[in-house]
Order: sequence, then C-alpha cells, then structure tokens
Amino acid sequence: AIVGILSSAATTPAVRSTTTLTLLLTALAGPRTAALSLSLPGGRWFRERGAVEQTRVAVLGGGFAGLTAARTLVASHPGVEVLLCDQREFFEYTPGILRAWVEPSVHPRLVNPIRRLLRGRRASFRRVPPGCAVAVEESTVEAALPATSDEPTRPLRFTIGRGAESPLVDYPCDYVVLAPGGDLSPITDDREADGTIVGRRARLKRQVEAVLSNASSALVVGGGLTGVELAAELAEKLGPGAVTLAVGPTLPRRGSYPGDPGAGLLPGFRDTCNQPLRNLGRGGVERYARTWLARAGVSILKSWAVPPPADSTLGAKAALPGARPPA
Repeated sequence: AIVGILSSAATTPAVRSTTTLTLLLTALAGPRTAALSLSLPGGRWFRERGAVEQTRVAVLGGGFAGLTAARTLVASHPGVEVLLCDQREFFEYTPGILRAWVEPSVHPRLVNPIRRLLRGRRASFRRVPPGCAVAVEESTVEAALPATSDEPTRPLRFTIGRGAESPLVDYPCDYVVLAPGGDLSPITDDREADGTIVGRRARLKRQVEAVLSNASSALVVGGGLTGVELAAELAEKLGPGAVTLAVGPTLPRRGSYPGDPGAGLLPGFRDTCNQPLRNLGRGGVERYARTWLARAGVSILKSWAVPPPADSTLGAKAALPGARPPA
C-alpha cells in the first residue's frame, strides 16, 4: 500500500512546536498486506491541546494501511477524532480474492462493512464515488473561522469533490493520512461498481463467468507471489496439465527484491535457499513452490512469454555470463 502523512505546525497558542505523526509500513509476504505501527506525540502537547479540542485526522483509503491507521488512532488515542474516506463501503481481504475467482462462495468471508470495523463516537466514515479529486490545503488567515466561532482553526483542509461542484467532503483537520493503496486490476478493480458489497459480488461473478466459464486451460505470466498463487488456484479449478506458469529465465544479476523480473520463480527469496526452514525444507521458498506446482500439474515455462528488447537489462545481452546492466 502507498502511505503518506501530511501534518502542519500546531496552531494552539500555548504550543508553538511542529507536531509529528509517525508511520512505519512494512510489507509482508502477501499482496497488499502490511504491518502498521502508529505513534502520536504525547506529553505536554496532548495534555494542553486535548483539554480544548480533539485532534482531527483525515484518512484517505480503507484498505489495509488506511483502516489500520484509523482503528489504531481511535483505539489508542482518546484525544483523536478520525474521518475515513473510501470509494467502497467495505474492506476486502485482497489476498483471498484469487481464491474467490475459482470458488466465488468464499467471497462473503473476505469482506466486512467499514462501518462495522470502525466504530466509536470519535470515528466516522464517508463513502465517495469514483472520479473525485482529493485536495489537501494548508489553512490560511483568510480561511479561518470567524472569531465568534467556538470551532478552533485547523492547520489543514481536506476536501473531496468534482470540479467546480461543492465538495462532497470538507473536513478541517490537523493531519491527513494518504493510503490509496493499489489494485490487482482487473481482479480487485471494482470502480465500475456502486461501492457496495452486493455490487462488488455481482461484478466478481460476471468477471469469473466471462473468464472461466468455458476455459479449459490457462497461461499465467509472472512468477511472483501473485502469479504463483493464481496458478495454484487455477490448477485446482482446471485440473492437472491445464495451467502454464511463465516465469521467464533466471538471470544471475536479478532477483534482489520480490517481484524483480528476470529472476525466475519467486524472485527476491533466494536468501531462503540455504535456510533449514521447518515448514519449507532445504531449498527454501522457491524449491517448495516448484515442487508443489509440479505435483498439481502446473507447467513452469522458463522463457519469456513476451521477450524484452535485446538491448534492455532483461534482454539477450543481460543473460550472458558476466554481463552488466548499463550504468
């Protein structure tokens, strides 16, 4: 997921220091899976500011990072009010969607309404339709509320809208967490739907029927985590010998990170090859996956499904012993 934090200097007269919201995002071994750790400043800033007002945080995105950020702030910081915005009204466990493509009946176990997951008087959720623009502006003196207003001036203004129309969301706040994430399009892309669980499930059903209803074989291009998982699911659906996984050649200077093309099956996991992992055995993740796929009848193609240009870092010259990528 893609996460960003925007903050501004505290405007409370008693405190003139810049405040910080710290977020640590660590990718795990699944697509769009993340571990999130949030911390807010404590001590004097919260004691003095919290006595007057709630700290407001706007969160854009209801996926792993955005929802975790919102839930953590509400649960761990009594002085924080959170507004979460997303184009869908539900959270979907994305890694399980590949399973739903071959067994749609599991989809109800993969989704949950955001309002059910984000509860409390200090938490609110707004669904916004696709096609809207998000703006984060620093508050100015001209934009400040009248002196007679009891509402304190916030350092940021978070808005969502379409063109010159009135904003659908207009939220003065102290922090903005940007967590729009990503999509495994078209597998998880439901921007054509109405944002409801019912609409999502109907579109998923149409997608599965259009792709798999008459399929007797499948070619999966890419030997990363998603490609291996999808090939395994399709093998169970279509049977042995019906699925080919094109992983490309293994180039000696590639595979330094997960998803690095030109490193064969499961690139980026070579460091597990010499580890005697109890659940994997000798040979690491790559050998385990290769053995499992072979038993399931998946053919692994070690050549390019779409050959790269010869003069590229993945081309014919790069495969030569001692070849170095261009500076």
